Formats: sequence, C-alpha cells, structure tokens
Amino acid sequence: MYCFKSIISFYVIISKSLVITKLYSHKHKNLKRCSSVIEIETIPLIPNTITNKIPSLNSTISHIDQYDMLIIDSIYRGLEKPLRYLPKNDLTTVRLALTISYLVYFNKTLESGEMFINHPIAVTTILADSKVDAITIISSLLHDSIEKSNITYFEIESLFGKNVENIVKCITKITELTYSNKAQVPIQEDYLNTKTMKNEYIRHMFLSMAQDSRIIIIKLAERLHFMRTLQHLKKEQKVKISLETMDIYSPLAKRIGIWRYVQEFEDLSFKCLYPTAYNNSFHIIHNRNNSYSHYIEDVCQKISSKLHYINFKISGRTKSVYSAWKKSEKNQIKIEDLRDIVAIRIVIEESPELCYSIIDIIHSMWKTHIPDSFKDYIVNPKKMDINPYIQLLFLKITFLLKYK
Repeated sequence: MYCFKSIISFYVIISKSLVITKLYSHKHKNLKRCSSVIEIETIPLIPNTITNKIPSLNSTISHIDQYDMLIIDSIYRGLEKPLRYLPKNDLTTVRLALTISYLVYFNKTLESGEMFINHPIAVTTILADSKVDAITIISSLLHDSIEKSNITYFEIESLFGKNVENIVKCITKITELTYSNKAQVPIQEDYLNTKTMKNEYIRHMFLSMAQDSRIIIIKLAERLHFMRTLQHLKKEQKVKISLETMDIYSPLAKRIGIWRYVQEFEDLSFKCLYPTAYNNSFHIIHNRNNSYSHYIEDVCQKISSKLHYINFKISGRTKSVYSAWKKSEKNQIKIEDLRDIVAIRIVIEESPELCYSIIDIIHSMWKTHIPDSFKDYIVNPKKMDINPYIQLLFLKITFLLKYK
C-alpha cells in the first residue's frame, strides 16, 4: 500500500511571531503507513525590512502583538479602495509606510481619545480623493513621525528615498516654526495679530511650496482634518485655529486652486467664529438646496445640448455659507437676493476665443441680461487667478468659462 505525497499548510499565530507549519507526507515503498515530517518556519510579525532599517522603532516593535497586526491589516483594507488608482508596487510600499506609521504613533492618542494613527489616515484619505502620487501618500502617513517618535530622517530616507525624507523634513520645520512663534508671543497678544510672525510663517510655507508642491498640499489636508475635528478642543484653541485657517490656509488653498478646501476652510472657520450668523445663513441655503440642485441640473442639461460639438466640462455649485454671508453683508442685502447664489462653470481646453462663442450661445438661451454684469478676465485677468476666465452674472447665474 502506498501513500500519495501531499502537503498541508496551516498557520498559527503566537504572541510575537507568525508560525507557519507545513506538514509533509511522503510516500515510501515497502511501508504500509505514511511517515510525516513537520517543518516549522517562524516569521516575525513586523517585516525584517523595518527592524533592520528603522532600529529606532525596535523597542516599540517588542510590544506589538497579533492584535496590533489585525488593526494594521484592517486600516490597510480601508485604504485600499481610495488608493486603488495606485500601481500594486506602490501599494506594497504604502503598506510598509502604514506599518511604520502605526509603530510611530503606537499608544498615542488624539484630543478626542482616539488612536493618533487616525489622524494620518484621515489626512491620507483626504489626499487620495485628489489621486495624488504614492510619494505624497507615504509622506502623509509619516508627516508627524519625527515629532512623535525617535525615528530619524536618515531612517526614512533609507526606506522610502530622498523625496519622502525631504517632504517630511519640510513639514516638520513648518510645524516647529508655528510652535516657536506661539511661544514667543506674549500670552495677552493674539498670535495672528503679530504681523511679522504671520508673514514669516506664510513666507516659509511658500518657500516649501516652491521646493515641492506636495509639501503644501499635505499641510492643507492636515489642516482640513484639524478643522473637521475642532469639537474636541477648548474654545480658545478653536478660535485660534479658526483665525489661523481663515488668515493663512484658506488664501493658500485659493492661490493653488483647491477650491473645495477653500470652501470647507471658510465654512468651518465661520461656524466656529460666528456660530449664530453661520446657523442663520446655513438654514437659508440648506432649505433651498433641493431646488438649487434641480435648477443646476436643468441648466447644465440645456447648455450641454447646445454645446455638443465642443469638448468641454460643465458643473454647477451653490455658493458656500461663508461666501454667501460675506457678500450679503458687504452689499447689505439678504442672502436670498444674491444674484450668484448658483453658479455654472464651463471648462474648455481650446483657445479663449471659443469662450466668446459660448457666451453668444448662452445669451441666445437667456434673453435677459443685467447691465454692467459682464466681467472679462481674459482681457483683464485677476491677479490671483492661475487661468484667465470670463464671469457673467445674470438671471441669478454666474457662468465661469475657463480654458486651460
């Protein structure tokens, strides 16, 4: 009687390592039953790549168990969907960065009491919406690593390269500059009222942006997460962060054209600084959002049907709460009476002359035109604009015709 060769593999998790046991059954002539040889191979929970290249984390690694590995695996599975646009090789490196991030922030908590790892994960998720590259994702996972652990710039570079090391270094310098400035300001004096220090902060951020735009993008995403979690801070901290966001981060986001950040920065800061005005403005806009949405969809469809022969993108938006309130206060009118509460944006990739043709088409569709409402930013571009565009205001619609 002969035994056929078979291999059975099973996994056993013990406290500090993963034991892979392979049971081999070999066939032997002249034997009536199988003899088995058990080979046991022990694999550490944390990859040797980390223990060898990041020795500063070895003391933390000694406290990691299978429960921590399950948490890391769960976090990674949550990131896989927003990061599915990255190549598989990049995702492997992101998984490595995530493991290091978990070790760096091990046993550290946020103001809310949550694990600190939730902060870099939230920042990374915000950035993934913009489909940033792998270097930006890895850097975002490690952006607080120098402050929160003994990990060194050399160790980061040895594992992830010079670009990641440089981004983390610049972000750390910006953060250190913020803290040192706050320490230098007298207690009775508000930080943002110290113009010299504010300008120095902005200057440093712009220098960082010129060196690598990914630095400022990560800082903006980090600030956005701070603003979304303000409720866990004391009132004084909320006010200071909101003022700083409105005065520094919102203009920076506007400068580089990340408008969805601008809107959220302004609305969240407004909510903190002027809660009553925010609530009143929010309810006015929110109560009309349904009709605004239908209106935008209807207008976009009508315009699209007329521009079918042109390569273009069209979208609509409702004015943000802060922007609507600010404009109503400036013009001393009700929010409901703002002419550009709803806006339609048309983006084209051809010559600017085509913008004027589109304007003619839109004028033919909506006969009513408000006098002195035509603003031509192709001929007279705004200083802050990256791309010139034309803005039309009539029939409570702002048409933005852009070309790249």
